Amino acid sequence: MRARGGLYGTAALVALAALVLATPAFAASDAEVRQRVEKRLTKAGFDQRADIRVEVDTGVVRLSGITVRYLDLREAERLARKEAKSVVNLLRVVPEVPRSDKEIRADAERAVLRWERYGPFDAVGIEVKDGTVRLDGWVETPFKRGEVEEHVAHVEAVRDVLNDLRVQGFSRGT
Repeated sequence: MRARGGLYGTAALVALAALVLATPAFAASDAEVRQRVEKRLTKAGFDQRADIRVEVDTGVVRLSGITVRYLDLREAERLARKEAKSVVNLLRVVPEVPRSDKEIRADAERAVLRWERYGPFDAVGIEVKDGTVRLDGWVETPFKRGEVEEHVAHVEAVRDVLNDLRVQGFSRGT
């Protein structure tokens, strides 16, 4: 009995040692992570339409620079997340053609209100200041919170989106 337990204990120690020794082989260096993120960004065409700098410190990617569309800012972050533990996104959006807050708000409202899933139990308020869109109010389901933000992200000249939407709770009638 005792020998059998010792055999399992030894096997567990050997497996643990192998895992510890193999971990550095699997963990990519900061330089490798940076290369992979830059490769993903280049493949997506960001070298042509943005000026993005990539820095990596202990697996955390830091994106800085400028893009011309808010949608590109989100896409760059999504691509970097595939290679990193976490991403600090310091990208700024500088639209090619500036637009007034009034124009941005009108397009954002149109994008949300004409969305086929926007229903009678959703109440989304939209404010725009210096190109930053603030979403406030209620949506019926959790997925709609992100979906509304996604629709607003497609509006030209949006610099940022602050999503303060809350999910409306419904009581189940008995």
